[in-house]
Amino acid sequence: SGTTALYDLVRQHPQVFMSAIKEPNYFAFEGEPLDYKGGGAEFVNNSVASWDAYRGLFADAPGGMAMGEASPLYLYAPDAARRIKARLPDVKMIAVLRNPIEQAFSHYLYARAQMIEPLDSFDAALAAEPERLRAHWQPLFQYSSFPRYGEQLQRFYAEFPANQLRVFFYEEYRADPVG
Repeated sequence: SGTTALYDLVRQHPQVFMSAIKEPNYFAFEGEPLDYKGGGAEFVNNSVASWDAYRGLFADAPGGMAMGEASPLYLYAPDAARRIKARLPDVKMIAVLRNPIEQAFSHYLYARAQMIEPLDSFDAALAAEPERLRAHWQPLFQYSSFPRYGEQLQRFYAEFPANQLRVFFYEEYRADPVG
């Protein structure tokens, strides 16, 4: 949902320091073994795995600056909200939501373009999701589970007051990214 463009825009703000690694995924996998399978698994398996390494991403931030990163997996990962709350209780977060069907299909097209999705039919890829989940394929291949925003946002609202999470719709963001 435009996280790379959002990351690049926020990075230009003079009072914000963004980590050099756009998607460290730390809170998605904190304390879990990184042993995902399937195409592109190395991206997830190379996530930042320790708190010290995560903090190190911000070691060069000038004092007084806001700090951030852009890991879309936090919305998807069931334990991310709780983990973020435990480490960063006052954090401010942004979620950009896209039409769920468009989001799922976009993930499929991305995986095909990266040549990590072997199935040449979106229907076949959707049908393969249960087997891929059992085989511990990386989250990207759970096309229909990725954009379940209601349940995902509930996890964050259960942990954080509403004023700590700003939700945008992809269409609004696309129409006025600077705003």
